[in-house]
Amino acid sequence: MLRRTVAAAVVMVVGLFLVGAPAGADTKSQLKAAEAKLNDLIDQISAESQQISDLEGQIALKTSAIEAVKVTIQQTQAKIVKLEGDIEKATLELQATQRQLDRRAWVAYEAGPGSRRSRPSSTRRTSGTPRTSCRRTRPT
Repeated sequence: MLRRTVAAAVVMVVGLFLVGAPAGADTKSQLKAAEAKLNDLIDQISAESQQISDLEGQIALKTSAIEAVKVTIQQTQAKIVKLEGDIEKATLELQATQRQLDRRAWVAYEAGPGSRRSRPSSTRRTSGTPRTSCRRTRPT
């Protein structure tokens, strides 16, 4: 019985060795394949990390350009507001000048031609020579 037990143990060890040998080779090939796949993934991650870094650089440049444009827009808006104020001031001055001209025209019309009242004070005659009146008389 001891012989049978020893023989059975030897058969089992040899069987395990024979069965284990191809399994070890299969494990080595799987390990090499997994290692190659891992290296490919590491290379891919490295390349994509570089692309991400490049894109982040582009984003930073575009963000800087956007900020510069925002500053330009704010400056332009400030200029527009100032110009609107200047236009409003000029419009008020123009309206005042127009009212003054309208008053002068009304005075000249009411006074009639040749009236001293119709001329602005800066154009009045100071020479002392008499001026003949060209005033029309109204028919009665």
